[in-house]
Amino acid sequence: MKFNYNLLNNRIAQVCGSQQEFAKRLGISFEELQKKLIGTDEFSASEIQKGIELLSIPLNNVDELYFNKI
Repeated sequence: MKFNYNLLNNRIAQVCGSQQEFAKRLGISFEELQKKLIGTDEFSASEIQKGIELLSIPLNNVDELYFNKI
């Protein structure tokens, strides 16, 4: 299943400044993050949880950032 990560990308830019910095804080490589954002790989539950914390995403906004279907 493919998801639209435009809102997540915007939040990453606002909070971390770049996808590279977000990947570093998340504990994965930039290449791994790219695969997740284009839909080749999926975010694990622990990566989603850590991303929510890193980006200070309110729980009522999680679905629109991580599970917004294309």
